[in-house]
Amino acid sequence: KILVAMVVVPINYFCQIMFMFYFYGWIGAVLIFFLNPALSYASIKIGEEGIGTLHKSVIPTFFALLPGGTKKRQELRQKRRELRDEVQLAVKERLQTMGSEFWERYQTVVNPANIHT
Repeated sequence: KILVAMVVVPINYFCQIMFMFYFYGWIGAVLIFFLNPALSYASIKIGEEGIGTLHKSVIPTFFALLPGGTKKRQELRQKRRELRDEVQLAVKERLQTMGSEFWERYQTVVNPANIHT
């Protein structure tokens, strides 16, 4: 990243300034000269936030729209249900061995009737 910032970015700025000078004259070159750092900073900040959002929302949505993934999604939902039930059962068993105080708190928070064995 540092090498890119020290070498590629100034070359890119210079090329953009020359392009703007060639097509728009001094006004375009000066405008790009002062706007480039602000635009670069904004693009870095947007990129950092956007990549996380992209992987969390857009990509799963895209794959959900593809045909043929219904069976895999249903298998995943079933596996998640099974894992949830296993975790709840393990917590229930562990709390029973810890004593009545913990067991009473657990029963008020989670209804043990919902745990499938």
